[in-house]
Parts: sequence; structure tokens; C-alpha cells
Amino acid sequence: ASFTEFVLAFTPEVVADGGRVEALMLRADSDEALTPLPLPQTSGRRLEVLVVDDSKLTRRLLVTMLKSLGHFATEAEDGEQALALLTGPSAAPFDGVLMDLQMPRLDGYATAARIREHERAWGARRIPLVACSASVSEDVGREAVAAAGFDVLLPKPFRPAALAAVLEAWPPSCSS
Repeated sequence: ASFTEFVLAFTPEVVADGGRVEALMLRADSDEALTPLPLPQTSGRRLEVLVVDDSKLTRRLLVTMLKSLGHFATEAEDGEQALALLTGPSAAPFDGVLMDLQMPRLDGYATAARIREHERAWGARRIPLVACSASVSEDVGREAVAAAGFDVLLPKPFRPAALAAVLEAWPPSCSS
């Protein structure tokens, strides 16, 4: 099954239950909860994360996870939109980027390389880049994503705890 099929079958929703927040895996075709997933404890830092993916459903999934972990998220549909948000005249100060690798117009590899070129040219701080993809394995894809300029490969699908661990590892200077 592809990641899109996985997302269609299981969409996370955040539910408050007696002051305790937990993510529930829900069937897309019903409101029946399948498995409660307790959210991991975080350091309390609130990060501003750019989510770049051509799939609206995947962006929604990632934004929901980020918000459930206490972070902020901005969406971009492809690498060109991401570059405009990160390097354009009205660039926003993001703490990091979660980016798909296979997108139309400008894929994740080329986008990461251009972000790194911009940082070198302008002396900008190195922003954490996380490659999120179902199309590469950790062993095969790690070298390719590192060569493009990514810091981390987070294979899809992943649970909120895996995303939380990646975000917690971002440098302390990356916080709003």
C-alpha cells in the first residue's frame, strides 16, 4: 500500500479528553477510533515549521501532527512555493522544514540544494531540513538526501512520536 492509501485509511485527529490530549487513529469512512496514540512529552518549545508536499491530504496530516505537538505550521504545495516563503522578499523566519522528495515543478532534492545555496550566498543560518518520503528507504535514501542538503530522512508513514523526536533534536536556537 502506498503512503496515500495509508493516509486515506488512517487520518489522525486530536481529541481532548479530561485535559489529556491524545491522537486517535480514525477510519476515514467512519468515526470509530482504532488505536489511541499518546502524544510524546516535548520540551515546550513552539517551533514554526514549513510543511512542503504536493499532496493536500499529506500536508493536512503533517500539520495536524505538528499542531498536536504544540507547534505552528505553514503549508507549501511544492518546492517553488517553499523557496518563495524561505528566500523571497517577504520570507518568513521558519525554524525548520518538513519536505516531500517527489513533487511537480521543483522536487525536494532540488529545493533543498537551492535552500543550501541561498544560505551560503547570504550567510544565513542553516535551517533544519527533514526529508519525508515513502519512496526511499533509510539505507538507500540517506546518502541521496544528505547530498541534496537534508539533515534527516523521516520515512513515511511515521507516528507522531517519531516526528516529535526529530523536532526535539533541532538546535535550541530554533524556537519561537
